[in-house]
Amino acid sequence: MSEWVWQGFFGPTTAASSAYQQVIIGDDVSVLIPVEGGPMPVDLNGNMAMFAVQTRPASPMSVPANMYEANPDMVGRLVGA
Repeated sequence: MSEWVWQGFFGPTTAASSAYQQVIIGDDVSVLIPVEGGPMPVDLNGNMAMFAVQTRPASPMSVPANMYEANPDMVGRLVGA
């Protein structure tokens, strides 16, 4: 099993922005994508946004309030994993 896995989260832009700001890089989260500027809009109107984190398989990040967890295979493709 890989030492790190990708997790992606999406939801209303306000919830995504709040959750993005609360991510702490450390022992269990090594990368936050996008690196700067906050979560990226996933719809043309900017109502929904997404961000991804790289976590340890044994210590996944909890799904933030008012958000959904994205399919890990899709997240891996988006980040080039």
